[in-house]
Amino acid sequence: MTLGKIQISPESVGAQRPVTITGTHMQIELAKQLMDIVIQNAEKNTIAFNPSDLPRGQDYLEMAVPGPKVGLLIGKNGETIKSLQEKAGVRMFLIQDSSTATLQEKPLRITGPSDRLQYAKELVLELLTQRTPRSFRPAIGAETMAIRSARSLCPAAASAW
Repeated sequence: MTLGKIQISPESVGAQRPVTITGTHMQIELAKQLMDIVIQNAEKNTIAFNPSDLPRGQDYLEMAVPGPKVGLLIGKNGETIKSLQEKAGVRMFLIQDSSTATLQEKPLRITGPSDRLQYAKELVLELLTQRTPRSFRPAIGAETMAIRSARSLCPAAASAW
């Protein structure tokens, strides 16, 4: 049995987001019930995390991420946080009430092998304290090299520079 179609508007109306459910009467009622369960769990902040459910040898730590730095941590299309997870050998979960940027700190939960957690935390702190992420800093002389390359590709325009 399918649940029909659930569409959640990207635009919020106050603290709520409009939801459209389409399908048969039974599908719509089932979808409403399931959404109510998800909302109740979210309000209780019991969304699928119980430390005792972690596999043997796995542990977790939580740290606060300043609200204005959340985007830096996540990166475009989640690339930065994915890269940090791979490098440290852990999973990272940023707990957010909404996708709206705020100044409030957000908890970051890191789970993985106990011996990797501190390293993961250090990587996150290093990223958050940098003005410009290391991966985006141009190499010394990179701008000069780019201009020289452009001039060599188009010598006629080089006299205009």
